[in-house]
Amino acid sequence: MFKASGDELSAAKKQHRVILKAPTKNQSFLDAIDDALAVRFAAAAKVGG
Repeated sequence: MFKASGDELSAAKKQHRVILKAPTKNQSFLDAIDDALAVRFAAAAKVGG
């Protein structure tokens, strides 16, 4: 999203686990990717995959 309104951000937060807002430091993007992968692998481990 580009220049999202407050309502659009709220809707995105309900749909996605992580929302990144720019401008930000590059490390924030890497941290968000790491967190998303950790959630994905934890969910796969529970299912047995």
